[in-house]
Amino acid sequence: MSDWVSDPDATLQWAAGVLTSHRVDSGTRARAWHAAAIAHMERGDLALARRAARHARTVAGPELSLVLAWIELDAGNTRASLRHLNAAQPHLARTRCLRGLNLCVAGRYEPAHHELSLAVEGLRADRHWLANALNGRGVVRMHLRRFAAADRDLAAAAQLYTTLGERERAATCVHNRGCVALQAGDVPGALRFFDEAVTVGLQTSARPEALIDRAHALLTAGLALEAAEVLATAANQLGDTGRSMRLAEAWLGLARCARSPELALDAARRAAALFRAQRRPGWLAAAQSVELCVTLSTPPDARRVAGRCVRHGFLAEAAELRLAVGTPDLLRLVEAHRRSGPPRLRALGWLARARLADCRRGVLAACRAGLRTGAVDVAGELVDTGLAALLPGGSPAVIFRWLAQVAVEDVVRTLGDAAMLYYVEHDGGLFAVSVVDGRVRLHDLTTCRAHDVEALRFGLGARADGVVERVARRLDRALVEPVREVVEGRPLVVVPSAVLHGLPWAALPSCAGRAVSVAPSVAGWLRASRVGWSMDNPVWVAGPGLRHADREVAALHRRWGGTLITSRESTVDRVRSVLDGAGVVHIAAHGRYRPEAPLYSYLELVDGPLYGHDLDVAPRLIVLSACEAALSTPLFPGTRAMIASTVPVADAAAVELVSAFYEHLQHGPAEALARAQVGCGDRGFVCMGAG
Repeated sequence: MSDWVSDPDATLQWAAGVLTSHRVDSGTRARAWHAAAIAHMERGDLALARRAARHARTVAGPELSLVLAWIELDAGNTRASLRHLNAAQPHLARTRCLRGLNLCVAGRYEPAHHELSLAVEGLRADRHWLANALNGRGVVRMHLRRFAAADRDLAAAAQLYTTLGERERAATCVHNRGCVALQAGDVPGALRFFDEAVTVGLQTSARPEALIDRAHALLTAGLALEAAEVLATAANQLGDTGRSMRLAEAWLGLARCARSPELALDAARRAAALFRAQRRPGWLAAAQSVELCVTLSTPPDARRVAGRCVRHGFLAEAAELRLAVGTPDLLRLVEAHRRSGPPRLRALGWLARARLADCRRGVLAACRAGLRTGAVDVAGELVDTGLAALLPGGSPAVIFRWLAQVAVEDVVRTLGDAAMLYYVEHDGGLFAVSVVDGRVRLHDLTTCRAHDVEALRFGLGARADGVVERVARRLDRALVEPVREVVEGRPLVVVPSAVLHGLPWAALPSCAGRAVSVAPSVAGWLRASRVGWSMDNPVWVAGPGLRHADREVAALHRRWGGTLITSRESTVDRVRSVLDGAGVVHIAAHGRYRPEAPLYSYLELVDGPLYGHDLDVAPRLIVLSACEAALSTPLFPGTRAMIASTVPVADAAAVELVSAFYEHLQHGPAEALARAQVGCGDRGFVCMGAG
């Protein structure tokens, strides 16, 4: 009897027909239950798979034992899985495969690799199980950080599954290649593999564990809110299908990206309870480390849990817990990781060194080294640690150099008559550093707390004009009034803090009619300032789902010429193919702006999302006319500026504004936008980059 099915839906339909018939013998009925168990397992519903397998016990044998072992493994019941494997000894190579997967779940990667390698050799003539073993060994090699070998195994497994017609299993291997890329530090590559897996057949509704891996990538990219949304979906689906092994991992992920200590504590305790029941000591220690980071009520327990995390390979979790305790001996243990391991672990090591430093210079040197690791989720703490060392008595120029990581002289030379305002959050308050006419000043805005500014910023999305004007005046008093005499009458370059991302600066009375460029970083602004712009080779793109999009781009095409791509033609590949050499690319499409990780912003095209990290060639000027479609392209070499809205804007108003913008473009992107906004009355669009 087969232990896998290529078409679960057809198998379940056949089994239902057999099981509702009164003319079949008990053996056939048992075989139907057996097939149904396999089909339910393939569809990811372990509760139904287990129920069907119990009905099939009248033909219990090696094949059914393997099915039951796999079901219990997916459910997180490793002991029950091993009991069923002991009844399947006649199929030795297959048994080795599942035994290796059990060892992998338990975190015993070297013995798992040994078992799976033996299984691979013994399964050369058993292509389905050979693919299973290669897939499992690829995952184990990933945990052992043998990334090239892991990718080879997974690619070979995907090819085998494809030749067998197992489309979804092949897609699972593609997804696992994304996990390898993620562990190797290639987050954009990981997300591309995850997207490809869905395209070639991975059904996340049936395999919600795939969502956990995507959430991990989002969290690594600094997208904690998006990661939490994905993990919540995964937890609900995993709970419904009885896949408690990965459900526990989903709860642990939710604990790591929770927005409040209470939510983190609840999720960590849920995860710990499941890991304890599943007898997974390494994962249990990881969950307990999150719990103790929140409470820190018993430092001796923290030391013990950190030690267990290290023994089971959860080095970053141990480092975070030791940092939270903060005693010198524990900080020195974390410091030892600063020169080896993945970026996040090295960044935590440098953070520990900064906390151990006994002088300002040592603190700053350690924080700079930590920032060079590229660990996004530790960068904020590193910057804040350096800023805390500088603020007591530090000169404004030195503080600016620390925040911007560039020479003040380069900024002054490029600014000319414009003024730069760099906003920074620290200890719940706001500061601003201004650069005007070669002079750097520090402005204390801490009478306005960061959380108050965040509440006001969201108020700008209100539909009632009176509310918007009132909120805009309050923000103006908090952010611009304290520096008015320094920046009065000058074009502005604004580098916003996290709480100010997405603020429509033109809505503030002091900025109305003024050329304002919003830069994600000083280095990005300097790079963009070196890029020229022109109306040469314009490209006009309409995305799906926008009523005015085709009419809008057709009108602009008639006025300015160039290349026209209608909503039916706007595929990702088609749009990417026309970017090289384009002076202006105008896209009327929905999208999502992720200011904390601009490379993962995206635009919705007819065949899927166009991510920021897909733009290997970027045009000099990009205009996005749909609301909230801001894609922070100034970070890419070759792009000077991008015009986009950060708040909801009516389609008709957007058409009028962008048409006026092009008529004024000879004055420069930021000035053209300011003039268009004065004429049209809309204040939601911003110029990002170097206007």
